[in-house]
Amino acid sequence: MCSSQTVLKKIKQRLNWDDLRFFYALADSESMTSAAKKLNVSYMTVSRRLEKLEETLHKELFVRNSEGFVLTKHGRKLYEKVQAMHDTAEQLVEDLSTEDMIQKKIRISTIQSLAYQIVAPGLRSLQEKYSNLVYDIQVTDRNISIPKREADIAIRLSDTQADEENTFKLKLGRVNYYLCGTEFVIRAMNAGETVSAITFNEEMWQLQEVKHLLKTVGLERIGFQSNSSVVQRSAAIAGYGVVLLPDFMIENTELCKSSEAPEFSKDIWLVTKKQSYELTAVKLVIEELVSAFEKHSQ
Repeated sequence: MCSSQTVLKKIKQRLNWDDLRFFYALADSESMTSAAKKLNVSYMTVSRRLEKLEETLHKELFVRNSEGFVLTKHGRKLYEKVQAMHDTAEQLVEDLSTEDMIQKKIRISTIQSLAYQIVAPGLRSLQEKYSNLVYDIQVTDRNISIPKREADIAIRLSDTQADEENTFKLKLGRVNYYLCGTEFVIRAMNAGETVSAITFNEEMWQLQEVKHLLKTVGLERIGFQSNSSVVQRSAAIAGYGVVLLPDFMIENTELCKSSEAPEFSKDIWLVTKKQSYELTAVKLVIEELVSAFEKHSQ
């Protein structure tokens, strides 16, 4: 009968550290196909490496359900350790590099209006200084998971997901929403005439701006729908009706506000992992984003 020390020694001898890279990719993506794509290998290679790791550790690391591969209790424990190793390795690379050698892809998740109006134009000067810096802007209305590394930086409106552990949060500012349209449309609405509403598609009606607009003008008045706020703004400029937009999307356009008082306001939050904030490239991007939002609020 083998002692626990003997078993541990055998595990150490058989453990292939590269298998942990496959485990980490699958834990992050929760999909065998996505993990294979990320690692640039076949589906079967990921599956084989995972089986080998579970056999070596004598532990089941994942269970598969309708949502994909989910970590078991042992899997979560291993993931925390491997994640710490990954963060340490990234920090080591940063420590051994000088700022003029920065080479990193930074994934930024945010909504379309912020990406289009502030984030994309606001980061250009930093890339001119560090040409190896690559931005991957992920446009989504979903609050992606920073702990699961779905992005390096998330910029959100209001909801900061306070239950997220080991995250660094920074308030970037506050945005006001206004009901607006062409001068002709706003004049007609203020005169009591019926005007059409421009809003998001039905699958996005949980958004505060949709609920507020429907409460203000009524469901029966919807005349134009799009899952893009940029398209909605174009429709409003074309005269389709009234739309509810953040202040930064109204500036420098032909649109007129129905009132100088905002309909409501939302806070803008930046979220990243605490460990990521220590990385030079991420910190530089965050500083540039803070500057971009400060300039826009002036």
